[in-house]
Amino acid sequence: MGENSHHKNAKMTHESQQIEVELVNEIPLNMLDFALKQVFDNSRRLAISASQHHRIRFELQDFQELLIASSLPCAMGLWTERSQSRHVTRTGCMQGQSKNKRICDWYREAIDGVVVGLGETERYVRHRSEAYGDEGCLDIVFDDSQNLPNDELRYGPIPPPLEQHLNSVISGWELRGFKLNWKGYSAGTLFYTLAGQDPTDTLCQSRGRTLHQELQKSVRDVFPTLRIQDSTPLAVYAEGTR
Repeated sequence: MGENSHHKNAKMTHESQQIEVELVNEIPLNMLDFALKQVFDNSRRLAISASQHHRIRFELQDFQELLIASSLPCAMGLWTERSQSRHVTRTGCMQGQSKNKRICDWYREAIDGVVVGLGETERYVRHRSEAYGDEGCLDIVFDDSQNLPNDELRYGPIPPPLEQHLNSVISGWELRGFKLNWKGYSAGTLFYTLAGQDPTDTLCQSRGRTLHQELQKSVRDVFPTLRIQDSTPLAVYAEGTR
């Protein structure tokens, strides 16, 4: 009886995921970014509501157990435990979806919303994704309250072919009087910070936008499928506007 029930639940989960995939694939391209934001917001609100109703807050081990129980393809891999984080590595995805960036982004945003809503200082990141050409997938849930020595949990390492080109880009911007720092790479996205040599020069407003656009275009000209994101803390920009 129990075995039949488990088989039935697994079949229902698989069917519901297939329906979800079909619906996500039908989202118009010009609505995709909005839809991804909505799935994060809805997941976060649902998680906050559940947390308040049951008066619970999840910790690292709780998230590992929850994600495994969810049967989401992103959680169906090898979990490893570290002092400040939980890592899950895997190869492949749902049948025929390993190269589907939409589905990869969709589940990433859904999981991210749940972790932010149920946790207090826990955060979720995707370092590698087969959909974005990486060798296998790697997701990490980590405790952001710790004094992390560097950004190795927030960002993944930059792939060697990309890193070699980016080092030359840094030299060019330094000659122009700017400090460019490549923070890391996560599933098709390159994170960076750009500032003037003078700490008070935060590159705000139109001048800053122009410089960021120039930098991003120069990298995309060489790596056209790469997403590039400024990770400068908002507080730094706010300080520069006073």
